[in-house]
Amino acid sequence: MLDTVEALRAFHGQAVEDIDPSAFQAVVESAAPRWHSSAWLHKYLHLNFPDLVTWNATQAWSEAELYSVGVVPTGAGLYAQDVQIIRFWNSLSALGELPVQMRYRVGKGLAPRDHWCLGLAGEVSAWKEMLAHEYLALGPTKVGSLAEAITLTKKRDIRTAVETAFTDAGLRPESQEAHNLTELVYRLKEGSLVALFSDASTVEAVGEVTGGYRFARGGDRPHRVPVRWYHNRSFETSVHVDVGRNLMILEPTHAAVADVEASLLINGIGPWPGFGTSGQDGSNLPSRHSLAVGSGTTGSDAEPFAPLEGIARHVVDMLERKRQVILYGPPGTGKTYHAERIALEIVARENFYCLPSQLSDRQRDAVYGRDGADRFIATCTFHPVYSYEDFIEGYRPDGEGFALDDGIFKQMVTKAQAQPRKRFVLIIDEINRGNIPKIFGELITLIEASKRGTTSSMLPLSKKPFSVPDNLLVIGTMNTADRSILLLDTALRRRFGFKELLPEPHLLRTGFIADTTLSTWLRALNRRIVEQLGRDGRNLQVGHAYLMPGGKPAATISRIGEIVRDELWPLLQEYCYEDPNKLANILAADKGGIYDRQSANLRFDLFDAGREDALAQALIAIVTPDDKKQDAILGEDVQDDEDAEEPLTDESGTA
Repeated sequence: MLDTVEALRAFHGQAVEDIDPSAFQAVVESAAPRWHSSAWLHKYLHLNFPDLVTWNATQAWSEAELYSVGVVPTGAGLYAQDVQIIRFWNSLSALGELPVQMRYRVGKGLAPRDHWCLGLAGEVSAWKEMLAHEYLALGPTKVGSLAEAITLTKKRDIRTAVETAFTDAGLRPESQEAHNLTELVYRLKEGSLVALFSDASTVEAVGEVTGGYRFARGGDRPHRVPVRWYHNRSFETSVHVDVGRNLMILEPTHAAVADVEASLLINGIGPWPGFGTSGQDGSNLPSRHSLAVGSGTTGSDAEPFAPLEGIARHVVDMLERKRQVILYGPPGTGKTYHAERIALEIVARENFYCLPSQLSDRQRDAVYGRDGADRFIATCTFHPVYSYEDFIEGYRPDGEGFALDDGIFKQMVTKAQAQPRKRFVLIIDEINRGNIPKIFGELITLIEASKRGTTSSMLPLSKKPFSVPDNLLVIGTMNTADRSILLLDTALRRRFGFKELLPEPHLLRTGFIADTTLSTWLRALNRRIVEQLGRDGRNLQVGHAYLMPGGKPAATISRIGEIVRDELWPLLQEYCYEDPNKLANILAADKGGIYDRQSANLRFDLFDAGREDALAQALIAIVTPDDKKQDAILGEDVQDDEDAEEPLTDESGTA
């Protein structure tokens, strides 16, 4: 402690404008490496150096105070922010000439104002109406005007008046709604800031209360206060706010206070007239991107995202045009992997302003709804008995009878409508396996890009209008070994974009069977499949993902043998059902391959332990000199193909 006092004596007498905030912070940290962040040391140093150290005890409080007066915190630490605060006070004629002790008392009026938040999860129409008519409003409608309550001065009396009104209306006086109205009447004052939350970490709008309580008959929320909405630019808070659907005040030291204040500065709204046009234009303020990511970078030095490439770029371009895409191709080409990867790219970039690799654990939990909040990415799988009731809405037993439940698509629609500035993605795996006209019903029209948000249809069960918002994207996957896209419902084909995914043997270049690369072997196998199966052969090729367990080419002949025996052999049997000659030709039975014509079966003895060399020779029997020559020609060129992607992982399976 004494070392710190001695260290700060070097700054005593200097004009605070000449002190570098970061250097000041560094001196304290060097002198008190263990205690520099403690509140008691900060208070003690304030008593010794009130002209250098403020009375604030926490960095969160100082950050909120700086944001509230239009100064961006350095982020270096509490003592660096002390220098910034005192500089600001010195710049004000009202405070600059006052004695230090008096300055703190007067300056307290410049400390953070009240910050309120109202939770409106799932209530898009409510907050849109508040923005349109410039007010904040609460229910319930059964409770009449509380004009008499606002004449009272004590909170206890106001609470009693509100509870009496609830009792008279036949409602529970101890409910959260009663508490909210008590707060509205008693504590929500003119000049307070209000933030509308659509979920625990998303603010849709920020405004300032400009008047007192009013009662407006009609509508679901008749209890109102006028608000001047400063901006409706959605942003993420750095921490979750457990607001639910309540009205609550934030403590001045709450991290979300700084987020709200920063959002005003970013939008050019400062604490004095002309802010944003007189040099304080926000050019040195944190960008919306950095506010959400929490990276600490500023708008001037934050680098733009690298553009998407290859398959991801193509699919995202189609989604922008069509709003729904189907990835189709033979099995094992990574359709599900690419669907999940592209969905995560979209959500990370659009909702969290970062790359997938930069998502924090909390943000990643939010993406998939693991934190209990609405998920941004959902997945379902179509199958022959999947129905409209599973997808849109239907009656299900609830123990006492039947209740109308929303299906996964309707759930995602509701979430997307509640957060129109966020992107939501629904992945439909095996989309071709379902009865699409039956599952989609009237949705076939509503999902069309030109009909999104403008056309609605009455749902037959709930009897409610239903429309599909523009911010909900759909990515389907389709295995062409099961069905050609030509057999898909014509109306569906018109409304979806399609991206074909074919095998990418070049990803297997580092794997070998004897002296033959896996890439050559897979090309040879697929060439034979196409030759033997005719026009259907293109859709029945074997994908590279089969031979990439763990995201890398299979490294041993025994592992390759297991894949061929347990996965590829059943697949080829299905392709060549009741035609052993085709199987024999594909697997080079006449050249010592792994198929035996006489038994019309696989040579299972080759897969026994200790016969790896024999297995390798039997496997590469399908490879011709022309295959090797072709692979040598293609080997280097394919690396630069625009659709080349990184290897798959286990999570991709062989979709």
